[in-house]
Amino acid sequence: MHRLLRVVWLSAVLTTLSTGVAHAVDYTSYSGFVVDGTPVLPASEQHPCLWFDAAGVEAVRARKDADAYAGMLYEAIAGSRFVSEPLPAAPGGCSEEAHVYYGTMARMAKYSAFMFVMTGDQAQRQRAVEALLRAYDGPIDSCDPKASSSPVDETYRGVWAQNFAAAYDWVQPTLTPEEDEAIRARLIKEAQTINDNLFHWTPRPHNHLSKPAWGLGTLALVLSSHPNASTWLANALEASNRNTSYFFSSDGIYREGSQYYIYSALNFLPFLHHYKNAAGVDLFPSWRPAFIWEFHVSNNVGWMPNLEDSYLRHNFLGMVAGQYMTDADTTPLHPQARWGNLFQWRYQNTDTAPWGGELGNNTGASKDDTIPLDKYLTYDPTVTPVAPSGGATQFLDEGGQTIFRNNWDYNSADSRYLLFHAVAEADNHNHFDTLSFLIHAEDQMMASAPGYSTSGYGDAERRSWYRTAQASNTVTCDGSWPTDLAENATPPSSGNVDTPFFDFQEKRARFIPQQNDDSKGENPLRYPPEEENLGTVRRSVAFPGQDYFVVSDRLVSRDGNPRHWEVYLHGGRGEMTSSGNHRMWTYAQDDFGGEARLAAWVFSSGGTLQDAEGALTYIRNDAASFDYVTAGVDGAQAGVMQVLIPLSMGDAVPVVTELSDTTRVGGTVQKEGHVDTFVTQPGNVDVTLGDLRTDAGFAWSREGNGALQVAAHDVTKLAHRGVTLARSHQPITLALDLSDTLAHHGWVALQRGGLTLELRAPPGAHSVEVMLNGVKVAAELVDGFTRVTLDGGGTLSLRYVTR
Repeated sequence: MHRLLRVVWLSAVLTTLSTGVAHAVDYTSYSGFVVDGTPVLPASEQHPCLWFDAAGVEAVRARKDADAYAGMLYEAIAGSRFVSEPLPAAPGGCSEEAHVYYGTMARMAKYSAFMFVMTGDQAQRQRAVEALLRAYDGPIDSCDPKASSSPVDETYRGVWAQNFAAAYDWVQPTLTPEEDEAIRARLIKEAQTINDNLFHWTPRPHNHLSKPAWGLGTLALVLSSHPNASTWLANALEASNRNTSYFFSSDGIYREGSQYYIYSALNFLPFLHHYKNAAGVDLFPSWRPAFIWEFHVSNNVGWMPNLEDSYLRHNFLGMVAGQYMTDADTTPLHPQARWGNLFQWRYQNTDTAPWGGELGNNTGASKDDTIPLDKYLTYDPTVTPVAPSGGATQFLDEGGQTIFRNNWDYNSADSRYLLFHAVAEADNHNHFDTLSFLIHAEDQMMASAPGYSTSGYGDAERRSWYRTAQASNTVTCDGSWPTDLAENATPPSSGNVDTPFFDFQEKRARFIPQQNDDSKGENPLRYPPEEENLGTVRRSVAFPGQDYFVVSDRLVSRDGNPRHWEVYLHGGRGEMTSSGNHRMWTYAQDDFGGEARLAAWVFSSGGTLQDAEGALTYIRNDAASFDYVTAGVDGAQAGVMQVLIPLSMGDAVPVVTELSDTTRVGGTVQKEGHVDTFVTQPGNVDVTLGDLRTDAGFAWSREGNGALQVAAHDVTKLAHRGVTLARSHQPITLALDLSDTLAHHGWVALQRGGLTLELRAPPGAHSVEVMLNGVKVAAELVDGFTRVTLDGGGTLSLRYVTR
């Protein structure tokens, strides 16, 4: 990374938002990632080099016959209008017509040049050359990229640059010196223009900086003999690192949401391939966490969530599968497979129908992208798709997302998926959705995020509704939404539990006085000192039996004064019916799944429920209004619990009974022969609810069908039916399966080591063997309990011998 540029960047934390409002933002302290910023150019300029070299041409030609998928892509490319329609005339002004023109010309150049490579057709070669000789003609120099809705927006230019560069790369060996000089002059001018304006078009490190940077990087590689190429590439890497260090977490989460991740992927995927192919610099290992996040966050039909400013987007992991097949790419999700095998499987098991199928558009760049061609170029038919075999629940605690999932099955009504979202807020495309969640189950979208807006970023509805807490499945305090404890600080997670019978996690955030300024595209981020806090929320998600979900909120005022708390539950595109504390959403067969239901019960410490309507969108231009419910509770402390049970149309509705009062919240669920009991409370006093007695912040038990299972978070003592089952001298999280009298197993999560834990032993126990993560630990039987000291958490098993 060039030192001077970095110094300028470090000092430039006082920036101006697109709204013109001065706002101090720290772009340097987030947990993202960077790559080596030292520019590496090819030893000598050779063509082709970006997607393949001369020795690889035959392999690219043969790929179309590798399998039906490759053949389908090739036929789509060969039959595209971009290889047959006449080149358009340049527009006269800076209207949207100019955007369409430049996007079309760049695609025509790339498609025709590719068909020349594949077939040797001289007419296609000539067509590509003619498009390149006209590259960037027309009004581009008189249009302002920074103007609102500019037709030459810098994000578009990043895509055009890579498309023109690929076209030039493929026809360059056939050009006359005069043609080569003329085309290079046009590409050099654009490269220099991007380079000179890169950090001025937008001083902030969002996609308007990174996308043109990746385009500039590609231009530097294809024009590597130019004396300025090294500078271009250095600046491209610097701008890219600014983006990845602030908008990506170290575990791969993209803070602008799925929409702008895929929109950015249109540029970073080509650049990663180009840098590796042309200069031998492999950045794919550094980017691995981003693709692993893309894999995990995709639901069971392959869709990435519509959180933040985003519509639903399906994954594109097939475009990188071939890059993750080395010995360094082993995965904990399968004993023999590589990440590339799983990426190939994920993409091949993705429902693309809502976007018009495999050849539909899911990129947010329908006027510019060449996605069918890029899929063909990146597809590796030698990578065998392999389904994951374990580890469906995933905790991405550095970035702040947790995925609760019971299996990896595709198009299965049995699948359950909940995304628990608490990513540190960023200053672009941000929604007030900290601690929100969404559900995909019964092969249908259920509890949902609101999506982007009715149309896009400039919509007034986006500012007044879509980005607000009320539009998301989150909670407010006196109208203010949850926010981070400090700038760039991911809301902390605790109590991670992942077992076959129970999964759990709690996340924590604070409330500060703030309101939505719907006159601005981005609401200013605030991080005042603790004394300005209104209170805190500790929200947990439980996944009992990996069958349904329980979301609990522990709400506490900072100063002890009463607050008004509101918890919002949106059931997505279903018809809602109401009865007391019960809500039922019924979903018809649609583009997003089959018929299904979501049964919900909302428990609270003395609150009231109120139904309302609000808009949501899954795909652009499908906005519609649907019912949701708000739970309102008043007090210095409060608790709210949501029991969320996905059902098929034929399933019996479980019997759910609320047992809440002003001190603790909870109840029972009778379902399929077992009884589940839940309790939560704002503090940690000794409470009893049903068969449970505990000081836990959250506790659960299950009886029936021969099972006895319990779990608790933030607990020092837990009793069931009057029998103490666990106690410790410091708060812990645990889950225990006690169904087998002589073989207990489960999970324990510690706040710190040196914990002395006592677990009830079965009557007559003579000896016990305790294993933590497969390693034997010292234990003793004392007064009917197994006493063990633990220095860490994980999988716990106890085997008893009785007299």
